[in-house]
Amino acid sequence: MNRFERFVAKTAVAAALVGGGSYAVNNDTPDFSQSRPVAAGSPSPEPSSDSGPLETVNHTRQDTNIIPLSFDIGQGRYGHGASFSPEDRANIDSVLETLHRHNTTATFFITGQFMEDPANKPLIQKMIDYGDEFANHSYDHQDSKKLTKEQFADEITKTETAIYKATGKTPRPWYRYPFLSTAYPDTVAQLGYKSVWVTCSDGDWKEGTTAQTVFDALTSEKCAKPGTTQGVHAYTPEVAQALDGVLTNFEKRGLRVATLSEAV
Repeated sequence: MNRFERFVAKTAVAAALVGGGSYAVNNDTPDFSQSRPVAAGSPSPEPSSDSGPLETVNHTRQDTNIIPLSFDIGQGRYGHGASFSPEDRANIDSVLETLHRHNTTATFFITGQFMEDPANKPLIQKMIDYGDEFANHSYDHQDSKKLTKEQFADEITKTETAIYKATGKTPRPWYRYPFLSTAYPDTVAQLGYKSVWVTCSDGDWKEGTTAQTVFDALTSEKCAKPGTTQGVHAYTPEVAQALDGVLTNFEKRGLRVATLSEAV
């Protein structure tokens, strides 16, 4: 057994201890005239060609009316290494309340650092109370291609432990790479995860994005249908502002948002 195999065995023990139909477009568009632009961010890269035993989820069931809209809570509005601001937290809270008001739940890809920050405890408790699903988004949102294999594995297992301590549940099998920058697919698979891709996004990391562009993207014919995997960021004001209109639009079209576990 080499060094990495020993590491995987050790972390696996630790983890055990913590134990298509078509839909008509609805053009009822909310008024987002007060939306503000988003700071510039990195564009979403293409999937890696690196092969391995890892199962990648880039589509969901098409024989339902479910859209698995998932939310990333990774590095905060101000970039890698920055704490979440009060505004970030207010936007996340708005997202949670909007989902709850529409009687729906979603999957949240969360970092271990977010889970461990005492300032986030009220949000985490609200996710638990409302029945939302916790998924693994690494420990501190680093580019996996810049890490060693052991560092990468540690990012996943530390986050799993942090989520379990807070919720009593494992985030497995759902993992999303930070920046969708794929590396070490064999490690992800060995640790019991599936990589969840994003086939439809609102582009909320791009400069000039508004609540209107978020609404238009998520309710488009391309994205607003079963089989897609929609992904947005929970802490941006544009997503928080657009979400009620998006969910109302889905409801009028006979669609509903649900967790990945229900949609796959």
